[in-house]
Amino acid sequence: VGTKNLLGITTSVHCMADVEDYVVKIIERDLLPKYLSIDGVVDLNHLYSCGVAINVPAAVVPIRTIHNIALNPNFGGEVMVVGMQCGG
Repeated sequence: VGTKNLLGITTSVHCMADVEDYVVKIIERDLLPKYLSIDGVVDLNHLYSCGVAINVPAAVVPIRTIHNIALNPNFGGEVMVVGMQCGG
């Protein structure tokens, strides 16, 4: 009760926010009308920039934030993750 079936889109770095926004618009326009059980799509931007080394102590903040967002009941269910190498 009280949850929604939302698709959450996020990135590990802020420098990809424009791409994330574009993907959300495409999903809203092309996919949501075909999948009526999905209530919406949410882009979850953050301010952690590119080039943050994964081993530095502060890297735990964006990692923990993305992890906790994924645990939110509104975003539960199947998870698909696509990773790409920066500059690859």
